[in-house]
Amino acid sequence: MEALAQRCETSGEHAHLGIPGGLELTRLMDAASGNPFQRITDIYWSVSPAALRGLADQVRTTVVELVAELRAAMPDDQQIPTPDQMEHALHVVVHGDRARVNVNAAQTSGSGSSNVGQAAADEDPFWSHGRRIGAAVVGLATLIGTGAALWPLLGK
Repeated sequence: MEALAQRCETSGEHAHLGIPGGLELTRLMDAASGNPFQRITDIYWSVSPAALRGLADQVRTTVVELVAELRAAMPDDQQIPTPDQMEHALHVVVHGDRARVNVNAAQTSGSGSSNVGQAAADEDPFWSHGRRIGAAVVGLATLIGTGAALWPLLGK
């Protein structure tokens, strides 16, 4: 991914990533147009080098978090994580099942006390801020790509 980003930066162009079912979609669009002289050859996402580098950074960060979670779960004398430790690390890092703990310290004049709140479960951990932004970018890119592909058909 980084090599692709480097090539795109060097050439000053965006990367063209094919979409799933792109060949079938081009055939369907050609058939729907009714124009025998028109042939759509490719449908793709145009991705900037900065987006590719950002994606590579997210993958790298997730791998580092996964390794850190595994190392924290494993005893010092253990070399290979157990399947349970691996499953837990994946749930924490990939799925975002991090426990949230709220600590409220009460100020009293007599004996000190503190209250530990329960884990906050007020929002779904899957849709983190980063995933919402990523979903919006992918959705917008899909809409732009579809609009650009359909533009010649709508111009009639």
